[in-house]
Amino acid sequence: MKDIYSAVKVSEHVYWVGAIDWAIRDFHGYTTPHGSTYNAYLIMADEITLIDTVKAPFMDEMISRIKSVVDPSQIKYIISNHSEMDHSGCLPQVIDLIKPKKVFASTIGVKTLKELFHDQHEIFPWRQAGKSKLSLPITGQSGAKILAGLLNFISSGLLKNQRQKQLLFTPQCGILPRRWPVPSVKH
Repeated sequence: MKDIYSAVKVSEHVYWVGAIDWAIRDFHGYTTPHGSTYNAYLIMADEITLIDTVKAPFMDEMISRIKSVVDPSQIKYIISNHSEMDHSGCLPQVIDLIKPKKVFASTIGVKTLKELFHDQHEIFPWRQAGKSKLSLPITGQSGAKILAGLLNFISSGLLKNQRQKQLLFTPQCGILPRRWPVPSVKH
């Protein structure tokens, strides 16, 4: 049977592979009459990277979207951008399925994820060896890198390439005042 979910292309190398919760009507105090999204992003590069996962009941939808782009076993890194369960709820199962080289989170994220999931998997802090940011070279030819670090109080990731084109991955929905379903996906 063919998967019914497809990734949504965000830019040349980035896909939205999250999930849509059509039934939720209140999210963190915001009214969501049309549901909400659980955002996860796939970065297609020499070192394929997944940023965030989704709420546990929506894992199959996320995996289906990933499969519409690439075999999930090809993902080399997972970056947990945010520890709340709508961003990390299926993280242990995704790690077991994908078996990435490494999983990264902020220092607080590592602690929180270990508490939530009882030390099931090794998660590495972004801040290692005296560096304040994680820098993953993900595309050899374009020079693109993932830079992850603390911006104000929010953990965020930045995809940057040689031409200075940048995409900012924020844990909630960036500059939008609330979470919105992806417009190109019909219910």
